[in-house]
Amino acid sequence: MLQFQTIDFSMRGALEDILYRLPAPACEYSFANLLLWGPQRVAVQDGFVFVLTRHSGADSYLFPAGTGDTEHALRLLAADAAERRIPLSMYAVTDDNKALLERRYPDCFCFYEVRNGADYVYDIHRLADLTGRKLQAKRNHIHRFEDACPNWRTEPITEQNLPDCRRMVNDWYRQHEKAHPGTSFSGEVKAISTAFSHYRELGFDGLLLTDGQRVLAVTMGNRIREDAFDVNFEKAYGDIQGDYAMINREFARYLRQKYPQVRLLNREDDMGLEGLRKAKLSYYPDVLLRKWVAVGHPERLL
Repeated sequence: MLQFQTIDFSMRGALEDILYRLPAPACEYSFANLLLWGPQRVAVQDGFVFVLTRHSGADSYLFPAGTGDTEHALRLLAADAAERRIPLSMYAVTDDNKALLERRYPDCFCFYEVRNGADYVYDIHRLADLTGRKLQAKRNHIHRFEDACPNWRTEPITEQNLPDCRRMVNDWYRQHEKAHPGTSFSGEVKAISTAFSHYRELGFDGLLLTDGQRVLAVTMGNRIREDAFDVNFEKAYGDIQGDYAMINREFARYLRQKYPQVRLLNREDDMGLEGLRKAKLSYYPDVLLRKWVAVGHPERLL
């Protein structure tokens, strides 16, 4: 049985040594996301990261992360599932990994696409420059923002302005909880609070947008690969047209200058929220990184 343990900050270096080398920039393979979201437990063995989590009362595994013998890693996972007497259920299965399972283990798995979990991945230059007819509307929004806030500026998030960012985000949640009484933000509130409290330990980088008097928007994330950056959180009041478009563009420009190796921005999934899906599609992602759940009998892999 794999030796799973609760993830903590001391594991970051060992996990990122493996996660940084993965071919697909999926947001699930981010140390920050593994720590911030849900009761993940992690095991590292034979050059692979294995993750066991619990969704809706059932145990599930992240598709094993590594660049070695994937079939060996799948056998280790199957043996663990067999000992636990649970199905071999794996989430965040990309199209390439789905093809591998179908080719190597035909008729062993059932696959279910999780459209709500697909990642929106963009070329950093397109988001930084907003060129082309398709993004004309974004440029128009930014012009309106500049007209409304002629004294606007951005600042990298630092220990000095972190309290201002936290206050803005807390105010954002208060407003949205009042406007949407049936919606629970508790999981997200907990995650972003932990991110603020351990900003440096998580390897986060971020930007705030201000009109010179108050913080209007905050965004932050972390590198998940040498050439890919994951945008974990983005909040704007939305009461000034173009504030979301502005913080989005300026963060892409900031990251491009600070990390010349980064060419992809993963803006994560839309959680099935119609408005969020529309907003992310409006930037025309270069890659819609599809995800599947694969469910099979572990004995068939052993």
